[in-house]
Amino acid sequence: LQGKGIVELDGVRHLVEPHTVVHIPPGVRHGIFNTGLEDLIFIVVASPPQDMPAVQPARE
Repeated sequence: LQGKGIVELDGVRHLVEPHTVVHIPPGVRHGIFNTGLEDLIFIVVASPPQDMPAVQPARE
């Protein structure tokens, strides 16, 4: 949403800026780095893998 940076996925670097979308598959090593002079502000949306079993509530 603000700033410029680099997202590294399994050692490959990609430039990111506002309006950039990055998909990170499960198990991929990743990092994000601010390369600009202003704050790097971004949104993370995550969900569990589809093959993950449903979580059962704890029994009391």
